[in-house]
Amino acid sequence: MPTLTIQVTEKDIEDGQCRDTWTCPVCLALFRSTGFKFVVEQTTCYALVNRNAPIPLPPEAIKFIRAFDASGHGKPFEFQLEMP
Repeated sequence: MPTLTIQVTEKDIEDGQCRDTWTCPVCLALFRSTGFKFVVEQTTCYALVNRNAPIPLPPEAIKFIRAFDASGHGKPFEFQLEMP
């Protein structure tokens, strides 16, 4: 499986919405990196073009999402995502 490096930028964080599975910073970074719209849930994500193929998120992305949803703040980071 191909592995992508996803960079969540300061702009993703500024533009992202807390507790929104469509517009959180991780979603924005995934779209920017792949050109596909994603839905991000607590521990998985999936591209809208293939809703039947959830992709597990790595621990650092899960930690960021939980902290961002709780506070609305976060720092840029990157993570590796194994694509199906």
